[in-house]
Amino acid sequence: MSGVRVFIATTTGPSEIQRVLPEDPEVRSVICLNGTATALPISGAYDAFVRRPTGVIARHYGHPVYRLDVSHAITSGHSWQLGVFLAHALLAEGRLGRRGAPEAYLTTGTVSHELEVGAVSNVVDKLEQARPLLQRLKGEGVRTTVVLPAANASDDGFEALAGELEAAGLCRFVHGEGIEEICRTLQIGVPAPAGRPTRPPARSETGTRRRGRIVIAAVLGLMVAGAAYAASSVWNAGFEEWMALAGQGRYREVAEGLSAAEAKGCASCVAARQAFLLYARLRRPETKDFELSASELRAPDGATCTTIDFGYAKPQIEPVSAALPEASGRGLCSIEYRLRNAGGEAAYAWLAVARTVPGGGEPESVVIQKGALAPGAELTATTRVPRWLRGPASNHVVAIVGRNPSQDIDAWLPQLLEANERRAGRSVTRLEQMGLAAASRRQVLTP
Repeated sequence: MSGVRVFIATTTGPSEIQRVLPEDPEVRSVICLNGTATALPISGAYDAFVRRPTGVIARHYGHPVYRLDVSHAITSGHSWQLGVFLAHALLAEGRLGRRGAPEAYLTTGTVSHELEVGAVSNVVDKLEQARPLLQRLKGEGVRTTVVLPAANASDDGFEALAGELEAAGLCRFVHGEGIEEICRTLQIGVPAPAGRPTRPPARSETGTRRRGRIVIAAVLGLMVAGAAYAASSVWNAGFEEWMALAGQGRYREVAEGLSAAEAKGCASCVAARQAFLLYARLRRPETKDFELSASELRAPDGATCTTIDFGYAKPQIEPVSAALPEASGRGLCSIEYRLRNAGGEAAYAWLAVARTVPGGGEPESVVIQKGALAPGAELTATTRVPRWLRGPASNHVVAIVGRNPSQDIDAWLPQLLEANERRAGRSVTRLEQMGLAAASRRQVLTP
């Protein structure tokens, strides 16, 4: 198992960050105890630490609301901020670990809006409380790093205790005055500087020319949409920021910005929104460059799906049209859906399938595949057909194509799979407005 576990050092003993989950932007961020419904008193402070404009997590990692679970209660103070920030940084890289991970961080420290790491009290006491954990982790073969503010290195008694712990092989120490310094030392991706998001670099000469055409077209859109307003005022009304956010896959913030601009109703806000919609339409991957297809895998005469599963027979493969016509469940073992990049530019894609039955509710089976798609490459999602199929069911197939990975799409996709046709259609439209190609189709399965 890979990844890094994160512990927060407290005067009552360390508390492990067990998981961090994106939540609906309409609610508030919360810290809960050990996977239960018990919200800790510091939840309000965590929400402020995450949200714009007070916090830093949404600014650097895109999503505005999270649920975070810890193993032991943390009731006051702000020394949890350093560990929480590092947990979000690891989550963004897919490296936040749990029990069995080969590496661990023990942390304490505050984090300012400018990502400065501030000193905290009782560091020596916290390390003494953590000694049993450090010994246990060493016994399990886990490499532990204690991450602290640089200002605490001069605390009374710290140097002697740190030397003792290092000499015993229990941990190593990393100090820093800021998040960027600490992230570089720990070899974690350094978050974008505060302020407006950075624009992603051009990936290729072809991509550069294409983006140049898009920006030129968007500027023309600014001239039309701005009408009596200077293009610069429209640029500063949100257009520039939305372009950068979309380039980084931070679509939730784009959607929030577009909604806010529409609600404000000021002329420059409306003009910026219209200009971005034009930009997104031109930036969107060409639908014709991505082919969605399917094949039915059926048991041949004299064989069953079980004999195929055990390798005693080969399935009969029957291609079906992209329209995904109704499929008979008789002798049908599984359906293989494919999304192929038939264009000339690389992309990033998601292909997901969820089986539902009449009456709605949560899907009975969900398969999600995602990844970079070079020209000619394809994603494949295979879903089995249940042997117990007694009435009609349907496979909801969703394909999304963009320019880069996105945690926002990862979080939205399960909700989109559960949506009815009307809601799914609205979701596809919203994705297209943000520069993504998307499709939602349903294939009916009959007994």
